[in-house]
Amino acid sequence: MKIRYITATTTLVLLCLLSGPLRAQGGHGDPGIVDKVEQQLRETDDVLQRARNAVRSSNNPIAEQTLVQAIRLQESAWESFAAGSYQTAMFLTRQARERAMSALTVGRQAQQYEGVLQRRLERAADMLDRVRDHLSELKDEPLNAIYENALTNLDRAWEFYRTGQHRPAVKLADQVEKAAEKLLSRRNAELRNRQQFRQRLENMERLLEQAEITTENCESEVAPRLMERAENTVRVAEELGRQDRYLAALQSLRQARQMVLQASRECEGPDQLIRRYERLKKHADELSELLSSGPGATDDPALKLVEQAREQLKIAREQLDQDRLEAASAPLQAAQLALRQAQKHLESR
Repeated sequence: MKIRYITATTTLVLLCLLSGPLRAQGGHGDPGIVDKVEQQLRETDDVLQRARNAVRSSNNPIAEQTLVQAIRLQESAWESFAAGSYQTAMFLTRQARERAMSALTVGRQAQQYEGVLQRRLERAADMLDRVRDHLSELKDEPLNAIYENALTNLDRAWEFYRTGQHRPAVKLADQVEKAAEKLLSRRNAELRNRQQFRQRLENMERLLEQAEITTENCESEVAPRLMERAENTVRVAEELGRQDRYLAALQSLRQARQMVLQASRECEGPDQLIRRYERLKKHADELSELLSSGPGATDDPALKLVEQAREQLKIAREQLDQDRLEAASAPLQAAQLALRQAQKHLESR
């Protein structure tokens, strides 16, 4: 309080000292000085107008209070000018201009801050819009509750923003963004799981087809049971996928894959592969003899398939002779597939 009193007193004394000589002039002064003071006053008016525009849209109480002080000082400056107290008018208009510039700066900063806050709220709203379209697919009640709470907070944040209450608006905007990020992360995870499930289901179907060829006529008693269990597990995975329970569906597919691979191994031991080779070679010889005796044998697509099978069997035999069982499995499977296609050609005649 003491400092304010001294400052106010000093200003009053200064104004009296400045205005005294001019009052003694009877309101008359140097035309050059008069023009200069008036020019300064009008320049301050321009600054005040810019400050008014900035403060009006800023909704900032500090800027508004500073602007009011600047306006009052400028009014006093014009009154002094009209009374011929030109030095006092100059002093007051400079004080008014400083206050107006301060209000202008605060107002613009508030506008910039308000713009940042508006963009945050718009970004949060956009994130929630992207989530909304996928919530019905997720069928997750806790996530729906998070979404509804985020919507409520967003509405409140906009209300605070419109009334110039920026601090609570920022706090709520932060909460909305975090909720939206959590929902989007969950949605993206679900989409990845869905895509992964579909890809693995397709791979599983191809693996089952290959395993059916491998285990066909296999003498193992375990392999058929494993294949049956694997097929049942795949059907369970498909049902889980229809319920959007992708993690559980993926787990079922992993179990089915293990069963299929185990069934294939049951039929890919040394003895099993040799017996399989012998059965396929016998089948190829029988089909070749049957097809070679018919008319137009050279152009027969079934016979060409049999020849492809015989080439694959030759490769498989070489691998078996070198005890390379894994390398023998692929040509045996290719030979069996070619013979199956040749048999279908023959049966369709």
